[in-house]
Amino acid sequence: MKTYPSRLIGFLNFIQFPHRPEQHVSHYRFQEIISKSYDIDPLSLTFIEFKKKKYKTPNDVKTKLDKWIYFFQNSNTQTIDQLLKFVGKDETFEKAYYQLEYNSYTPAERKALDEAVDALSTRKGEINQARIDGREEGRMEGREEGRMDGLREAKVEAALNALKLGLSVDVAAKISGLTEEDVLKLKL
Repeated sequence: MKTYPSRLIGFLNFIQFPHRPEQHVSHYRFQEIISKSYDIDPLSLTFIEFKKKKYKTPNDVKTKLDKWIYFFQNSNTQTIDQLLKFVGKDETFEKAYYQLEYNSYTPAERKALDEAVDALSTRKGEINQARIDGREEGRMEGREEGRMDGLREAKVEAALNALKLGLSVDVAAKISGLTEEDVLKLKL
């Protein structure tokens, strides 16, 4: 049976281990005391002491761990733009920031926000579908107008040909399907 490591990571906003002032990350594994064996090796604890690590400039934030420490130290006091100056443009941190913000809302606020997002998404879908339908309707109307314009041009051409042959206005109108009034306008 395959085992998967279990890790507990504790973000501490206080100093837990004052006897190690320069060490802000502490890793622990479980060891059986008598045999000194690590029978439950996949289980470990990691403590990160925020108070021991300070970042003054974005250049101080070098590793992925530094980025996460900075993020958790400052996510409740800085905007996402301020945080990203230190941790770099990263979609993971943006998602984490907005998830923390979302989790800070009351259940009623989260429910209202979820309903508003759902309604907005539904409305956006309706608008997109209306655009698609409108474009298709416009194409169909354009085809119909084009066909009607082509039919009109064919009628005008037939009337002009009839007039060139010396046929009367009423005969040219019957041949072309235009009104006598329209044929008279062509004659002028």
